[in-house]
Amino acid sequence: MESVNNNPILVIQTITYNHARYIRQALEGLVMQRTNFSFVAIVHDDASTDGTADIIREFESLYPDIIKPIYETENQYSKHDGSLGRIMREATDAYSPKYIAMCEGDDYWTDPLKLQKQVDFLESHLDYSMCFHNAVIHYEDGNQEERLFSDIETRQYFEKELTSGWLGATASYVFRRSVLLSRYFTEFVNSTKFIVGDYPLLLSCIRSGKIFAISDCMSVYRINPGGWTQRKHSAYKFIEMEREVDRIFGGIAGESAKINASKYSREALSLLFKGNLHESFKIWNSALKFAPWLTIKANVKFAFRLCRSKFGRL
Repeated sequence: MESVNNNPILVIQTITYNHARYIRQALEGLVMQRTNFSFVAIVHDDASTDGTADIIREFESLYPDIIKPIYETENQYSKHDGSLGRIMREATDAYSPKYIAMCEGDDYWTDPLKLQKQVDFLESHLDYSMCFHNAVIHYEDGNQEERLFSDIETRQYFEKELTSGWLGATASYVFRRSVLLSRYFTEFVNSTKFIVGDYPLLLSCIRSGKIFAISDCMSVYRINPGGWTQRKHSAYKFIEMEREVDRIFGGIAGESAKINASKYSREALSLLFKGNLHESFKIWNSALKFAPWLTIKANVKFAFRLCRSKFGRL
């Protein structure tokens, strides 16, 4: 690997919080990368209390040209004001890289040529804004066996495919920094409606160029009890996010957003049966304004299934 002190072509963004059990494996995946270009890893510890920062300091001392840490004394994510995103963008902008890769502190890379493969493709295909690859899903509690993230082929992927299902793990993304300068990404980061960041980032990449996938499995997506996928968010917040997807990105993504919103609206029926009238009607109101016929259809089907399961076949 070339020296990474001068003008790295790629910046890795790693955000971590209380990942002491996992961060070593994540960092090992970063520093093992074999490339013919320079790169650095911005590792942001969000005021961890479990020793995560100590492990990062260990890697910082061993790989000072690669590991560029940010140690917070106050948790930024909990502010819910965009502070964490701004800090990472400013730190990335300081290097003016051509490409950005991502790896959360509880995920990890398994192929030392991962970055080289993806950058090689993007360097030779200037009309593509992103390259992603397959991954393994690992269930930390051991209740399920490992499996492939999705059935990915080595080829171009189109908007309809990418918005109809989650095909690529965030740790598989390598994309052009120019995506972050697009009006789509700017509108997304200035919105308060998004409760996830990887999907609108993907949509920003779609609006900025073509998307390519590599079938090689080069990372592990870890599902653990403390991860984001285990957190409970209200259906109302998801519906409001889908409405924002339609407003900003439109097109096929907007049509997929209406379908998703109608599915989320089914939670209103469950809440209604539990006596939570306020939240139930808030969900229906939002969904019906956004996708009226899809919402009615989804809820009628859901109500029929509930009745059939409760009273037997009609």
